[in-house]
Amino acid sequence: MQANRLIMSVATLLVLAGCGSQRTQEPPVRKPAEVKAEIMRLLPAKTADRQGWATDIYAAFAAQKISPTTQNLCSVLAVTEQESTFQADPRVPGLGKIARDEIDRRAAKATFPACW
Repeated sequence: MQANRLIMSVATLLVLAGCGSQRTQEPPVRKPAEVKAEIMRLLPAKTADRQGWATDIYAAFAAQKISPTTQNLCSVLAVTEQESTFQADPRVPGLGKIARDEIDRRAAKATFPACW
């Protein structure tokens, strides 16, 4: 369950990292416990396994070396809320077909022969 949240969080962070333009002065380095406590405060009240989410989101920020500013944390939490409502394995109707169609589309553009 935590692996899925971590993967989702890392993917979200990668998208957000690509959106950045100019960096301003770096904020002071905060202790992991401080960042996790802020994440816990920012999470929606109804979120199950709040500690797990805080730990995974912090780990994704640390792995990507993204500053855990309040703005960055809020951005990740907003996207996660929108995309999964903080469910570790949200049901996505037709996900298999969606994924296969996207793989086929990309393979066709790259001129890879179909092998299935």
